[in-house]
Amino acid sequence: MIQKKEIMELISNENIKIKGLLFLSNFQSERLDASEQYTLIDYIKIFPMKDFWKTIIIIFTHYFGDPNSYSKEEIKENNNLYQSKIFHKLMDKVKNASNPIQFKDLNLKYINIYNRNLNEQKIKNNLEKRKEIIEEIIKYIEL
Repeated sequence: MIQKKEIMELISNENIKIKGLLFLSNFQSERLDASEQYTLIDYIKIFPMKDFWKTIIIIFTHYFGDPNSYSKEEIKENNNLYQSKIFHKLMDKVKNASNPIQFKDLNLKYINIYNRNLNEQKIKNNLEKRKEIIEEIIKYIEL
């Protein structure tokens, strides 16, 4: 496994310019687990930028709703209540390395990467979300 120091040396030696980061998380998990939180902390150690939270796109996968239960928006809203608390604590832990921002200001995207029962509407929604994510990535590239 490659170590953080090796990554930092590679970035430095190859003169790689980091313009943004992608972070994928399963939306169906109620909250960011400890390993995901440690991964974000490691990202901040590797890329110690004051505007770190403005340079990351957090993509929640497996975003769907049960038609007989809560709507997608209700699920998203409930999930965001948990996530906002976790991110607030996480940002507080690393506030010396990166400036905390409001949860609502994080670049959050939601997409269904996999679903067995893809109908035409779900395929269309996925394509729209995919296009939205690609547009965000292009904005970072153009920085």
